[in-house]
Amino acid sequence: MEDLHMPKPNIFIPSDLSLKNVEEKGSFPCMLRKTLFSRVWYKPDTMFFTPKAYIKMYFHCPLSRSSPESIVLTDMFTRLLMDYLNDYAYDAQVAGLYYAVMPNDTGFQITMVGYNDKMRTLLETVVGKVAAFEVKVDRFVVIKETITKAYENLKFQQPHQQASYYCSLILEEQKWTWDEKLAAISHTEASDLEKFLPHLLGKTFIESYFAGNMEPGEVKGVIQHVEDILFNAPVSLCKALPSSQHLTKRIVKLERGLRNDSGVRGLQFTIQSTVKDPANLDARVEAFLKMFEGTLYQMPDIEFKSNVNALINMKLEKYKNIREESAFFWREISEGTLKFDRKEAEVAALRDLKKEELIEFFDNHVKVNAPRKKILSIQVYGGLHTNEYEKVVHDEPQPHSYQITDIFSFRRSRPLYGSFKGGIGQMKL
Repeated sequence: MEDLHMPKPNIFIPSDLSLKNVEEKGSFPCMLRKTLFSRVWYKPDTMFFTPKAYIKMYFHCPLSRSSPESIVLTDMFTRLLMDYLNDYAYDAQVAGLYYAVMPNDTGFQITMVGYNDKMRTLLETVVGKVAAFEVKVDRFVVIKETITKAYENLKFQQPHQQASYYCSLILEEQKWTWDEKLAAISHTEASDLEKFLPHLLGKTFIESYFAGNMEPGEVKGVIQHVEDILFNAPVSLCKALPSSQHLTKRIVKLERGLRNDSGVRGLQFTIQSTVKDPANLDARVEAFLKMFEGTLYQMPDIEFKSNVNALINMKLEKYKNIREESAFFWREISEGTLKFDRKEAEVAALRDLKKEELIEFFDNHVKVNAPRKKILSIQVYGGLHTNEYEKVVHDEPQPHSYQITDIFSFRRSRPLYGSFKGGIGQMKL
């Protein structure tokens, strides 16, 4: 009996489930505060009316992707943080709070969603772990083994996943191969992370988004406390990132397209087959476009209007929860486009769209041999199509095409190489 005891109090269980009375309830996020260290976007809950909130914090750290070693060490840092936070994970989950710390294409991020009452307590706990981070050698060894296995398993991914990987290698500037990262982690020690962390956080800018059942003054107080912990403490790893390096400063406006992959707008076909080889699948895509060309040209006006209305209805679907709403607004913030009324603008454009305009766009950009179309074909050959692969490798490329045999040489040969920055979904000057 003496070994039995009551569990410790759960500090994350909410005690206040009241809804905040925010006077100005805008439909879109607004920039609430900007300092040398951070920029804060805020949107009160105007749709769900629940005692919940959503927080996203991007730590922009330019050194996080400067080399395979830096990517590996940033990944290691975030995984260790999550490991150290395991002591709080169960209590937070029981109390309806969910969080994640993970690397991203500009550094790392903290995401939280759940009941707002004790969310500040959880955020301060996580930020406190960042400020007081130390490398525990025993946990470092475990996490290193986990990451190593993850990199080794990348070569066993499905062909369509490998195709996406090679596509990103071609289209993204700061992208490193999995074997470069595997080589980097093989000789990474705990002391390397200890040395790297001051450099990683030595130039940092925090872009954050607060949404839901929170008042503006409350949000300002939270971010001020975060700045005090990370930047204004007597001994602090974090230093302000010069404003000229803030990634959302300079944006390239891209022509509206159908999909955004690695900063490139366009139309993407992903096909995986055990029967036909990739070259044959490429030919089938061309055959489909020829077929669709006839379908589009002959489409009755009433059918065209029905398709347009179906797309409008899809875009006008209401968000199901604060997480969905925040994901949309955060994408506009993280990409620097800030077009919070994008759905409304696209719906307005769709209402005015004429079939002749769609056909003109299709003729110029999509149809077979369209004058303004460029094709990037990523072909992953399996063991069943070895003969077809050998033939493609040794045959001369088709007219008006170029066979990429060295991704990095090809990338450096492009006239705009080095001009555009950004990861998946982003393109920045």
